[in-house]
Formats: sequence, C-alpha cells, structure tokens
Amino acid sequence: MGGKIWDEYSNQYFPEPVQYSKEQLQNVAKAVFLFEEATTMMMPENRKNCQYALPNHKSDNTPEVLKNHYRSVPQATWAGLFDYLDASSDIDDLNQRLGIERWRSWSFTQTYSPGVLKTVEFRRPPGAVHENDACYWAKFALGFVNAATMCDLSPYRSWTTSPTFDELCLFVQSGLDPLGPTYHNTIYRS
Repeated sequence: MGGKIWDEYSNQYFPEPVQYSKEQLQNVAKAVFLFEEATTMMMPENRKNCQYALPNHKSDNTPEVLKNHYRSVPQATWAGLFDYLDASSDIDDLNQRLGIERWRSWSFTQTYSPGVLKTVEFRRPPGAVHENDACYWAKFALGFVNAATMCDLSPYRSWTTSPTFDELCLFVQSGLDPLGPTYHNTIYRS
C-alpha cells in the first residue's frame, strides 16, 4: 500500500508523513520567537525558565546575532529577526542560525539529522496528570505548527511588540480549524 504506514496499535493505515520544507520551518521558527512571550505567560511557574525547555531566545546555544535581533524588536520591529531566519540557504543553515540544541522550548534538532524524519518538538508544557491536559498540549503544538506553516507572518514584520495571549490562542486555533470539527474551539482553557 504505497504512501501509507501501517500502525499496529490502532490496526489501521495512516498517510505517510510529509517532510517540512525550508520555508515552512522558517515560518515555524519565526512564529516561535514571535509568540514566545505569550507562550511563556501560559506556562506554570516551574516551566517558564525550566533548564530543559528554555525559551528559545534564552538558551546559551542561541547565536548572539539571533538574541540581538530578538532584543531589538521593541526599537526596530520583527523585520530583522525575520530576515535573519529567511536568509538561511537550507534546513541545515536554518538550524545553525537557531543554534542546535534540544533543551529549549521548541527544538528543531530533529530537522537537522540527516536521514531522519523531520520533526519539531515542543518541550515547554508541564507534565500531564490527566489525559485532557495531554490532549490540550498536543492540540496546542499541532495547531501552532500547522498555523505557522500555513499563515502569512509578513504583517507582523512591522510590529514592535509581541502578540498577546489572546492573539496566540487565535493563531493556534487557526491551525486547528482546518483539521475538522473535533478541533474547533479547543484552545481556550477555563
């Protein structure tokens, strides 16, 4: 059965995963930095600066030029950071520009490994005690990455602020809505 993968656990076939393009990963990286403050706001205190899931701009391995672009947003807009990420020549170059390290909020290390399925890992959420919490964070990551790969982020280029928590929720929900009714209105938490 070409183009499908058999899952023994669920006893069914699933479509073969699609690899991310350089442009999609650039957009995910831009969204990670753009929404970093709002993502941090929604985390419990013990996950805001956790050493195993640091905000991407706070990691020791984040190149200084990228940190400087992030710090300069209030004076200069998001354009410099976006241009820096967009200037990457390929996925490996993008990873070099991000600083290859697993211990950050959003890890791109699996996009760098040759011959490995290209995945983006969201490490920031707290441990889940209940299945509803696990499902919430899985939907958050799925919606975030889907929105980032589909959305035109260019309107944010001229911003000198980070989007709010409500704007983050709308962004994530915009990535979930195309997936069907199961995902509609699932990102806001009471």
